Amino acid sequence: MVGTRAYRRNLGEGLYTFTGYGTEYARTKYECYIDMEEKLLESNVGYRTGVDGHWVGGHGNFLSMKHSFSGGISGIHLQSGLSGWVESYTGPLFPHFHQLGASNFSAGVPSSKTQLHGLGATAIARVRPTQPQISLPTMIGELKADGLPALAGSSFIRDRAHFFRSLPKDTAEENLNYQFGWKPFISDIRSLAEIVAKSEKIISDYVSSANKPITRAYSFPTESAISTETTTGATSPVGGYTYFSSGSHPLVIQTSDERRRWFKGQFLYSTPVGSSTRARLERYSQEANRLLGARLTPEVLWNLAPWSWAADWYTNIGDIVANLSSFANDGLVMTYGHMMETHTVSRAYSMSGLQPKYGSSIGLSSHFTTTWKQRRGASPFGFAFDDSSMTTRQRAILASLAVARSNRQARRM
Repeated sequence: MVGTRAYRRNLGEGLYTFTGYGTEYARTKYECYIDMEEKLLESNVGYRTGVDGHWVGGHGNFLSMKHSFSGGISGIHLQSGLSGWVESYTGPLFPHFHQLGASNFSAGVPSSKTQLHGLGATAIARVRPTQPQISLPTMIGELKADGLPALAGSSFIRDRAHFFRSLPKDTAEENLNYQFGWKPFISDIRSLAEIVAKSEKIISDYVSSANKPITRAYSFPTESAISTETTTGATSPVGGYTYFSSGSHPLVIQTSDERRRWFKGQFLYSTPVGSSTRARLERYSQEANRLLGARLTPEVLWNLAPWSWAADWYTNIGDIVANLSSFANDGLVMTYGHMMETHTVSRAYSMSGLQPKYGSSIGLSSHFTTTWKQRRGASPFGFAFDDSSMTTRQRAILASLAVARSNRQARRM
């Protein structure tokens, strides 16, 4: 339930006594406590499909804040003397006031919904399974920029191979390379073969993973900052010259601020690449691998003809990439997606080398921590997705997700 819970945590009770020559003249009890809060500011269980208003996913928005405290020493015994008039104390001891309100905790500020939605979109773009390891459109662009479309013409390759094969057998290798351009020509041929081989593997892996749930996670760099302040203070609930060799002590206050953000989601996508298309790609890849596995000479290059597979690949790959790009937008959905954040602000008080009048030196420390936890759920098509902008295909996919969810629930009953 959304709301705030304020409560008081008991840190123990201390007992002060004042005695004179065996007679007790005063007795005081010190109640040690700290006021703390827990807040649940937002909580819902899922997201609406946008088709029939049905809630699916079970992974919605969540925002909470919680205080935590640790530190101090319990059960310590201090005394001002061994005989005569003696003040003594037994109980917990802290490097700050022993009755503390919630204001001692640093507030901390969680990221806004807009900030997390933006980070979520970035994370999805970096881990979505429809994002190939290397970009086929970029490959094709590089081919065009380098003038390699000409290589994809079977007649051009055949003619060039015939030209080099017709040169005198005793043509020096240096002349072959630099006068007739054999070396750059072979470099281009190998570049084309490598691209063809890579494209088949990328698309094959892409197709084999279609219609299978794929879980991905992405973590952003942790943001952290630490500041330190040194001042003086006294122990509580008792202290000073009565019990210690010094009335005040160096007090170090360290404030640390850490923010962790990460994404986790499960993707599902379909593909327009059919079996006949895959068969053609496999054939292109086999031909390309023949090139990559051979030490190319004019004779070998001529024997690898016909070169129609190169032209066929170049013609087909453009259509394949266009189809994949279209489906990458509409055919990719998330069965769930979370952008999460933990923001922790901690304030630590510490005193070291405290020397009681009687007994060994001691150190004191305490930690006040405020922890914000936040989760932002995505729709099947991303964060802050506007239902009104959905395409017909996206609406159909949402409807099928709702039906699949209903079927799973029915099987459990």
